[in-house]
Amino acid sequence: MRKYNSESKSMIVELYKTGRKVLDLSREYGVSEVTIYKWVPSPAIAGIHF
Repeated sequence: MRKYNSESKSMIVELYKTGRKVLDLSREYGVSEVTIYKWVPSPAIAGIHF
């Protein structure tokens, strides 16, 4: 299992928030799509309610 530092995680999450597709980020950085989705905070956790 590969470990990713907090800077790498934050960078990938920020790129996701700018509209980049998880599939593209996964391919570019060698991180599984599932892992990226785990890093992205859910709206409920972030305090956003719909």
